[in-house]
Amino acid sequence: FQLTETGKYAVDIGLITEIEAPLNNSKEPWEFKVGPLFQTEFGKLQLNGNVLFERKVGGDNDEHHITEMGYQWQVKYRLKSEFEFGAQGFGEMGEWDHWDNSNEQNHRFGPAVFGKLALGNKQAIKYNAAWLFGVSDAAPDNTFRMQLEYEF
Repeated sequence: FQLTETGKYAVDIGLITEIEAPLNNSKEPWEFKVGPLFQTEFGKLQLNGNVLFERKVGGDNDEHHITEMGYQWQVKYRLKSEFEFGAQGFGEMGEWDHWDNSNEQNHRFGPAVFGKLALGNKQAIKYNAAWLFGVSDAAPDNTFRMQLEYEF
């Protein structure tokens, strides 16, 4: 949800809400995610920061009934719409009101590329990809993440 008009204030503010339900397995929990989204720009530089709260409900395992806190950030230089570059970072802190020990937290960041390729007739392919390096004990050493969207 977009809560402020784009560009009206120094920081644009939004809200993410997500519900994930298991398809056929009642033993798996439902997942709920909510959190504020922040974005600002300085010329061709765009900065994003998100704080996310996630809770699993239901299923067989009672230990899922905690609210966990995570974050996402991104820096992007808007060279041209077909190719932009920057960095992304992701992390999980543990319970929102009682963070895990630092060696149990998951933090990773690294370089990223972004773009939108126009195909005509209001169609386009959007992409972003990042190579993330683990910077905490609980994080994998390397992660490759990619999103690909087809707009029509």
